Amino acid sequence: MQDRPGLFTGSAMPMRFADLDGSSIDVYQAATQMTDESGQTYPFTSDTLFDRALGPLGYYGVFTANMHTDQPTEQPSDAAVNSAIARGVPVVSARQMLDWLDGRNGSSFGSIAFSSGTLTFTITAAAGSNGLTAMVPAQARGGALISISRDGSPASYTTQVIKGVSYAVFDGVAGSYTATYAVDVAAPVISGVAATPGLNNTATITWTTSEPADSRVEYGLSASALSSHATDASFTTTHSVVLTGLTPNTTYFYRVTSADAAGNAAASSILSFTTPATQLAATDTTVADFSAGTTDGQEYIAQAADGEVILRPASGTEFFGTALPPDWSATVWNAGGTATVSGGALIVDGARAGTTANFTSGHSLEFVATFTGSAFQHAGFADTLEAAPWAVFSTFSGGGLFARTNSGGASIDTPLAASLLGSPHRFRIDWTATGVVYSVDGSVVANHAIAIAAPMRPLASDLSVGSGSVSVEWIRMSPYAGAGTFVSRVFDATQPADWGGLRATATRRCPTEAGAHLLQSRSQAAPSEAGRVTRSTASIWRRAI
Repeated sequence: MQDRPGLFTGSAMPMRFADLDGSSIDVYQAATQMTDESGQTYPFTSDTLFDRALGPLGYYGVFTANMHTDQPTEQPSDAAVNSAIARGVPVVSARQMLDWLDGRNGSSFGSIAFSSGTLTFTITAAAGSNGLTAMVPAQARGGALISISRDGSPASYTTQVIKGVSYAVFDGVAGSYTATYAVDVAAPVISGVAATPGLNNTATITWTTSEPADSRVEYGLSASALSSHATDASFTTTHSVVLTGLTPNTTYFYRVTSADAAGNAAASSILSFTTPATQLAATDTTVADFSAGTTDGQEYIAQAADGEVILRPASGTEFFGTALPPDWSATVWNAGGTATVSGGALIVDGARAGTTANFTSGHSLEFVATFTGSAFQHAGFADTLEAAPWAVFSTFSGGGLFARTNSGGASIDTPLAASLLGSPHRFRIDWTATGVVYSVDGSVVANHAIAIAAPMRPLASDLSVGSGSVSVEWIRMSPYAGAGTFVSRVFDATQPADWGGLRATATRRCPTEAGAHLLQSRSQAAPSEAGRVTRSTASIWRRAI
């Protein structure tokens, strides 16, 4: 459909039909992925199918071709065969394929057992299972694979990463097998145990281990009653566990324990630390913190990282709540398409969403987005995407990411790194009167000298329902306000306290911009609590943000 290579049934493997009683019958269905009468282009279609199967995506399958033989030569057929030969993909007939499938389906593992680093099993290979391969994990609890033997003789194998897991792959010849793994019986060595009391009645316990291991701290008010604990299940050699809710001016006893992947555990001796009097740190860092303050209309509460105050952009949204912002609208491409706001992100699946207002050149658009890699996913400047113009980051026909500019008269499509798919990145599009500059994570990746005079708007789109989606965490468009004043929430110690320094972290949007920020604080005394700081004021200028 629409010249987009893909898998009809999801698995791309021929599947047997079932009788009414659920038993399989000896009739297979093989979905056709390549035809010469469906508007597919070659070798693009065959190259894409094979590369997605052989590459990191691991879209394995039997790719069925249905081609006409009315003429001595058939370009789609020849191109598909050449694509397969170039990649070492076997070209077989339908009968050969089904004979092999019957053989593979009739083959099996048996007598599987694992003990003390040794995995034993048998393989029964049915008739027709020519070239059968088998695999076992390259890593087991306790250590890595050392060797594989078949009927007492060494069996060679190669290591492959499949769907993110490392396996040992070997010829699946019938026989009795033994896979031997390294056995780890040594516990990690613990050293450098230390306790550092912190702010807000906390303490941080740190230590190191000689190998990656988990973290556990047991603590209490006496050496014989370590009744509380804090843990971290991640494996590391540098450990840090924070204890919270401690009592001021109190001595605590503690012991640290770490266990490696094989379950070998080690523990430290029982040590102690004493908490100081209550210490309080008043900090605004999150969206919730800043939202409790007051702006003069020139600032904007943003959720880049955990939260920040910036000068107000010409257009922007953080996708809070569960509904599209009032100045945005959505249109579905296909039945079932959605544009939803959930978990602090806009998610489009078979739909497009963008601002209701259009803009002309002279704007920069920044956003954090995740492209899953399905065909025709876009985010950037456009109108409807039904026709040019556009200046977008796009997956184009799928499997990669591109910087794409089209004025309606000229176009450029620049391929970008495939590693940009599947995880969030910060994208920027600078649209000027003479061209478009594209940046990812702070680095310029494309510069297109194409002028776009027509108005466009910030927009995110995904064409097909259910094949992946585009998610946008936030989106902002320049220009920004020139200056503004933000008044924080009240910082109250709830008791007499001597307050220390007042500090803010500010980032310029462009390293060449000059600017400044000013912090002001004021305090007032409660009737019996002199020196309590009740409010701080921060004045922010455009070029300091």
